[in-house]
Amino acid sequence: MQDLVSICDGTLRATLSYPRYAPFIKTLATTYEDSLPEVGNTLRSSFFLYQSELQLSTSLRLPNLREISVSTSGALLVRWLMELAPPSLEKLNFEMIWRGLRDRTGDRNDSLEYLSQFLRGLPRRTPALKVLSLDIPDGILGFLQTHLSNIVRGLPLLEDVDLRFPIPAEALPVMEGWTSLSRLKLRVFSPEGPCEDISAVTASLPALQSLSVSGSTMILSLILQNGHFPSLRALDFPRITLDDHLDRLNELLVIVAERFPRLHNVQLQAPPAQAAWSPTAIILDPLHSLLDLRHFSLKCEPVHYGYCSAQLNDKHIRQLSRAWTRLESLDLRTRTTDFRRGNVCSQRPSFSLRGLLPLAQSCQHLRQLFIGVDLTLSHSEYEASALTLESFELECISIPPRTQAERERAYKLISVMWPNVRMSTEGEMDDRCDPELKRFCAAFNSLWAKER
Repeated sequence: MQDLVSICDGTLRATLSYPRYAPFIKTLATTYEDSLPEVGNTLRSSFFLYQSELQLSTSLRLPNLREISVSTSGALLVRWLMELAPPSLEKLNFEMIWRGLRDRTGDRNDSLEYLSQFLRGLPRRTPALKVLSLDIPDGILGFLQTHLSNIVRGLPLLEDVDLRFPIPAEALPVMEGWTSLSRLKLRVFSPEGPCEDISAVTASLPALQSLSVSGSTMILSLILQNGHFPSLRALDFPRITLDDHLDRLNELLVIVAERFPRLHNVQLQAPPAQAAWSPTAIILDPLHSLLDLRHFSLKCEPVHYGYCSAQLNDKHIRQLSRAWTRLESLDLRTRTTDFRRGNVCSQRPSFSLRGLLPLAQSCQHLRQLFIGVDLTLSHSEYEASALTLESFELECISIPPRTQAERERAYKLISVMWPNVRMSTEGEMDDRCDPELKRFCAAFNSLWAKER
């Protein structure tokens, strides 16, 4: 018998009553919607619909369980997990959706009490855990004060940690016990008292290769300036809040370039500028010293009202093409205003199709490109080509060619620069982009598929 268990909600109670299935279950996943794909080694369920009805026997054991992914708002599943998690567990993804001190029936909600017990017993029950992802109501639970040091001491083998709730900067030194930690994702808020107390934000994680951290520009600068991450190769800022103005963000980028010259991957979600005319804009020049960079992503935070903090144009494409010759993927989304089909977007792309020529010339390893382009401008003849680019995705502010002559020139130039590319639009799946832009991409793919 193969290690394959796929159970629908209607048969969950009956199936779990047969212990013979237990040894073959490797993954337990619960979601709010029955949307998980049919995959092997997976037990599927929407537990939240049945928490008031299911009386799962705690005598059930899943001895070969490797992964648990749980999203719940009730106490029943948490209580069951306290007994279910086996020593063989390697990956835990847990989300507690807090519904308040009372459940739907008006009775006391004991979820947090059981969650606290579960976290206290986690190191003892799952000593082999390598991947931990938590999204819990920390404001009530007090994760840092109550559980973090215990988890760090009791789970020394953790390699991947994702804490999807705000934690104070004082938590970072506690994490130094994770000597095998290679991936860390967290949201940090400033410690109480002045940020000049740099001892509160120092940490040494020698095995860390990938760091994803959100917070204010000041606290992020302190973390990177004083942290010891000699193996770091990937750095992601999913959300940055400005302490005052964009100069602080530019100072952060200088620290990144000086402290981590061997980065391969940099991702940046830029906050919008506070005014249409800003005394400063995002300056990428310091990052040009990252000669080993393979992946770069800059996205302006989408808002209904705001101004673009990344004032980039063809000149910047030339500069980064010369600096990042090993680039494999480039994502530049400089639109700040939230675009919806049928609404006028006042922003125009600042890049021309002709301006992308340096990418084809210098970045011979480029495979994926996401950018907003004006396809209507006149184009130069170009003979050299790069065979590696596979995906060319156009931001919705891109301007499609309006005449047949413009379309033919665009087709030719793109196909010469990147003969093996497939074009698409940002809104290909949700139909947000200009239909004319979508038709341009479809026609290009169809036309040049015949030529290949």
